[in-house]
Amino acid sequence: MAAYHMLSHDEPYHDLGPDHVARRLSEESRRRRLVTQLDALGCRRGCVRTRRVRLNGCSATSTVA
Repeated sequence: MAAYHMLSHDEPYHDLGPDHVARRLSEESRRRRLVTQLDALGCRRGCVRTRRVRLNGCSATSTVA
């Protein structure tokens, strides 16, 4: 795909970087896409929210009821 774009647009190669996909998608759109995939698989029964907390300088995830 990259080769086709470079040849058809007469542009040099540009490395997009290792975090290209993460930068393209906002957290909210990524969440919606994943929830849609879970719904399609029939796995989603309820919403569980999580939040990031810091304990003694360490990062952890806790579940919010």
